[in-house]
Amino acid sequence: MIINLIHKSIRIATLILTCFVALTAIAGGIAILLAFLLRYVRMANAGYFTMAAGLNNILLNGMIYSESLWIVRNSV
Repeated sequence: MIINLIHKSIRIATLILTCFVALTAIAGGIAILLAFLLRYVRMANAGYFTMAAGLNNILLNGMIYSESLWIVRNSV
């Protein structure tokens, strides 16, 4: 019973984190495209590149957490 509950909570956490990683990847891609587009038009400043780098950092951290959750989920 308790192991079943733990297994379900790990599944839900993995699903939420996977969705978060996917949304962050989409947002990071949009931010990078926006940064390069605005740089091409000569209107960009360093803020857009910082934002894109920050989103990619969140993406990488989310991928690491997601992978560790998948490992834990498969081992339970």
